[in-house]
Amino acid sequence: MIRTMASHPRTHKVLLRLRNGTEVYLGECRCPLEEASVKEEELHVFLEEDRDCIYLTPLKEGESPKSFGDGSAIWLGHSPICPVRAYRATEDFKENKKLPEMRVGVVVLMECTADGEHRTLLTRRAATRLFPNFWVVPGGHIDEGESTQQAALREVQEETGILLNPEDLSLHCLWESTYPISLADGNPHAHHLVVFYRARLPENITSRTCTLRLQEEEVSAAAWITKSKVEEMLSVRKEDSKQGVVSVEGVVLHDGQLSSPRAIDIEVGKVGLGHLYALLKWCDPQPSHAFYGKL
Repeated sequence: MIRTMASHPRTHKVLLRLRNGTEVYLGECRCPLEEASVKEEELHVFLEEDRDCIYLTPLKEGESPKSFGDGSAIWLGHSPICPVRAYRATEDFKENKKLPEMRVGVVVLMECTADGEHRTLLTRRAATRLFPNFWVVPGGHIDEGESTQQAALREVQEETGILLNPEDLSLHCLWESTYPISLADGNPHAHHLVVFYRARLPENITSRTCTLRLQEEEVSAAAWITKSKVEEMLSVRKEDSKQGVVSVEGVVLHDGQLSSPRAIDIEVGKVGLGHLYALLKWCDPQPSHAFYGKL
């Protein structure tokens, strides 16, 4: 059965471990960066995962994650107009008894080569999904009993037909996602910590030889894009107030059939913000001051 992440039961708790030794449960519409008293729009954290919990420990500048044990140091970003942070300051927040819990989603940024250039796969969400017709990196929800890694492998195979192995995956970044993306569009009713993985496809698989089997209920088009196209998206987004387009080569799914490769215009305002953040981390893994300066 196909379900959106918003309608899927929570399978993982997200806990923020503060430096004073306390743990903050990030349920009921809590922003991790606000809880960590961070004024910037991203936070370097140490991530640990057990059977049903994800633990985030903020890292100080230059601090080695090795002192924390098994886990990974990773960047966590969120929207510069974080609706959760804004909503918690309203009177409606104090009266609302049905606040969205933070759920966990997984996404996999797959990388291959063609014509000497690194490329990654973007898919266009079906019109009936959450964030309809948005361009995103493939991913989705976690089923009961799954780890984030197991869910990542399953979602990629379901949505694209690409079969990955656990050893292909490495943690890439995190994103606090909220829907709607602005308080001006309504109060938050979906709140996620999105775990982005990265996977390098074998050298013998390129964007031209990789066979896609898109899941029609979830995906309506796909395109392998280059790092230069990511930079173009950021440039167009800043200059054209999100109304501009970037032309790429991709395929469209219609009535169960994939088209031959064709030119597709991607509206930059329809590229998921967290996915754009992950794409910039793919181009440059350093702190993303340039990313926020281009929004």
